[in-house]
Amino acid sequence: TRAAQARGPAATPVPTRTRAPTAPPAPTEDRSVLGALRRGELVVYLRHGQTDWTQNDRELAWVKEMLADPGLLDDCDRQRLLSDAGRDDARAIGETVRRLGIPVGRVVASPWCRTRETAELAFGGAEVARGKLFDTGYLASGSDEWQRYIDALRGMLGERPGGGNTVIVGHMPPLRDAAGVTLAESEAAIFRPAGGDFDFLARTGPGGWERLP
Repeated sequence: TRAAQARGPAATPVPTRTRAPTAPPAPTEDRSVLGALRRGELVVYLRHGQTDWTQNDRELAWVKEMLADPGLLDDCDRQRLLSDAGRDDARAIGETVRRLGIPVGRVVASPWCRTRETAELAFGGAEVARGKLFDTGYLASGSDEWQRYIDALRGMLGERPGGGNTVIVGHMPPLRDAAGVTLAESEAAIFRPAGGDFDFLARTGPGGWERLP
């Protein structure tokens, strides 16, 4: 028809080109300390909770007996024990670790009553490391016995965990001597095992786990 002729030939539809779907960006690994804790890669050294300093476990006669017979450490009546605040700290640490999704594998505690109670309240119990972890403040620095404890602790800090982060519940002097890190009561130091050696990553108090770098 004249109208069709006036419009000219029908336009040939141009095929549309579809783009291949863009692959989502590869997830980047969380390289924070908290991220590594959530992957179960680290070793946590937790100093026992706050203690009642009116109690005295510094009786030299008893300490000498205990050094000869570590089984005496089961006698909690002669030791400095957790205060109510220290027990609250231990419970809070355990609750925070669970809430943040931090898996805990092996838990090891020094045989002193305050460390064992901290581990019990925070993590439900622990392997008692008799002959491995000790309050080296009672030992002569540089002595053979002191060196054995320090070497044992360094070995534990450098051992890669399996099935969750390793937690060591201990005292300040051994960590100071083994790693050069000091802790207040209820504080934790976090380490990355590095092929038998270890790297210190961070320190945190009971309320600081969420703010780890």
